[in-house]
Amino acid sequence: MAKYRGSKGNAVLGGILVGSPLINGAVAQGLSAASIDGSPLTGVVRPGDKFTVAGDAQEYTIVTGGMVSSGTPNEIPITFTPTVQPGGGWANNAAVTFVSNSIAQVKEWQAVSSRPVLDPTCLGGVAQRVDLDLPKWNGRVVVLLDYADTKQKAYLDEIVANGAAPGLALTLVVAPEKNLWGDIQTVSASVRGRIGAYFEAVLTFEGEGAIAFDWA
Repeated sequence: MAKYRGSKGNAVLGGILVGSPLINGAVAQGLSAASIDGSPLTGVVRPGDKFTVAGDAQEYTIVTGGMVSSGTPNEIPITFTPTVQPGGGWANNAAVTFVSNSIAQVKEWQAVSSRPVLDPTCLGGVAQRVDLDLPKWNGRVVVLLDYADTKQKAYLDEIVANGAAPGLALTLVVAPEKNLWGDIQTVSASVRGRIGAYFEAVLTFEGEGAIAFDWA
């Protein structure tokens, strides 16, 4: 089990890609899957994010996204709707522009990565046997939300109304040029106070997919 603690970062209401995202390889008309690359490229793409591609006026919505990870450095696969509209499709290296998302400040956070224990011990065995399940991560984050920002206001209102909040993407700063990236689903949420124009939202979360490292 590894534990990470930090004192700052970003909570992204929607996904975020840092760099200059490009279409990776030509994509034909009618397709609904592609990959995005760019060097360097870091970040997270979430369902519901919207984007356009150079030379195509249609706005597309992410169906499945993910994060840039060490397994696919500077690259991220996506599916989207509607299908590619132009007759000539998208050209390789066409620029991708994501609709700006609202980014809130992380005041404090704690994240723990672990692998749950599976017990395959059989009756009659002479000693316990242990297998490890797939890696997981979870934790707690305190986010400063600006009630004057439309998306952050909606997020706060959701917490107040339902005691929960939609998932979001996090970038958590461990040290200068050492960050963790991840996509999370909130388990519980509450508002505990106000600091000037900002409200403190406390979220406990489960990581969705692997945690990624941007470790310079």
